[in-house]
Formats: sequence, C-alpha cells, structure tokens
Amino acid sequence: MEFLKIKPKETFGTVSFVGVPMRGAEYNQGSGNARKRVGTYCRFLSSKQSETIEVVVPTRVNLSEFNYGEVVELEDVRAEPVSEGTENGAISGWRLFAQKVNRGIE
Repeated sequence: MEFLKIKPKETFGTVSFVGVPMRGAEYNQGSGNARKRVGTYCRFLSSKQSETIEVVVPTRVNLSEFNYGEVVELEDVRAEPVSEGTENGAISGWRLFAQKVNRGIE
C-alpha cells in the first residue's frame, strides 16, 4: 500500500501523550493464527492540529512509561489512505503510523 511520509514537528507541532483507547489494535491481514497484532492505537494532543490525533504505534513501544500530558516526539510517521468499500475506492481518511515514540524536551 502506498503511504505519505510526514514531518511530525511541522505537521503536528508539540505533541502530548493523552492515552490508549479502551480497545484498539492494528492487525496484519489474515485469519486465525496468521493474524498478528502489529500495533496499538494511541492518542496524542497536537498543538498545530488543535485536536487529539490517533496514531498506531508498534507493540514493542512500552506505552506504560508515558504519563498523561507528557510531551513526546513521534519518529518515522507515515499516513496510509483508508478507502471506502465502493467500486471507485475513494479515500475517506488517513491512518497514521509512528515507528517510535520518545520523551520530548519542551
């Protein structure tokens, strides 16, 4: 699938950790044992977007070490298109992925 690379600082501004949704995970395609959890949805507050954004982070990121409201830095962010189940495959939104989350200094 094609995706866009995003410059997090320019796009989101200061990013603060808000938390993990009650339920939400990203899986690779497949069924049964072939279906594997590859990420967790995480919420961040963006100063430039002036709203909460949901980003999928890999399962290897330990989200329990972040405190509510803590400034963080997202690395290697990409946006993948989400399309409707129509015959023309129109893009209805974007799903954000970050490969790494670091504690920010601000």
